[in-house]
Amino acid sequence: MFKLKKILNKHNNAPEYEKLLVSSDTICKPENIYNLQEGNLTSYVDQSNNVRNYYVAYGTVGEFDAEREVVCTRITPDMLFEVKPNSVANVGSKFILNALEDKLGFSGISIVGSNDQSDGYVVDTSYYATNGTVIVRFHCTQ
Repeated sequence: MFKLKKILNKHNNAPEYEKLLVSSDTICKPENIYNLQEGNLTSYVDQSNNVRNYYVAYGTVGEFDAEREVVCTRITPDMLFEVKPNSVANVGSKFILNALEDKLGFSGISIVGSNDQSDGYVVDTSYYATNGTVIVRFHCTQ
């Protein structure tokens, strides 16, 4: 789960909320990350497309819910998120998003080598000793 900790250089630290439709093959959980494809939030990522538009959901949409709209926030490069990594991370470590289950979006990160294509990097590890989380920043479009 991704918790927004700070938006750099923004005085009120509040993200802009949107309401978007969730694709029929996706289950939406709060604080999970989803990709925007063809106007709908989905848990799948088109690997051939290098530009990704990630969103953090703040609502729930079940598999059989008729109402498929959810409140969410688009992730921008100036946002810092707290998340649990799959292994020990250092400042500057790169990560890719990972999902525990299909259809549920991305709920965590996996630390990868520097040569791998990454979704972002670790900017702070001071919370790792106390609660096992790190602060990350995404590579994404503004």
